[in-house]
Amino acid sequence: NYCYEYVNMYNFNLYGDPALNPAGYPWGIPDEDVLSGSMLSIAGANPYSTGTTAALRLASDSQVELTLFDITGRETAKPFTGFLPSGVHQIPIGGTNSRGEYLPVGTYILQAVTEAGCSSEKLVLIR
Repeated sequence: NYCYEYVNMYNFNLYGDPALNPAGYPWGIPDEDVLSGSMLSIAGANPYSTGTTAALRLASDSQVELTLFDITGRETAKPFTGFLPSGVHQIPIGGTNSRGEYLPVGTYILQAVTEAGCSSEKLVLIR
């Protein structure tokens, strides 16, 4: 599953780009009866310094791959890869890369790829 979702990294505000959020949900995850697909949001602190939490809502059971990219599009970490049942899941996002090294301060994109599609959120790492 490869995600071709367009991410405009230069026009993001702190809470995400409204153009990528046509349903108009600026924070959190809407009620199940409002949204029938999958949705990724940041449930913890953003900006964050040591770690935060991603909330992933799945409308159905799915294989899931969460990937953290730096602003240049380079993969820095894979916080989660595996199968998840439908529902809302809290997934911790740390401040380290796949080798356990601290990530530099900056802007990152967290991308969730599921069998239903993909979703992205901007994260800002501070120290």
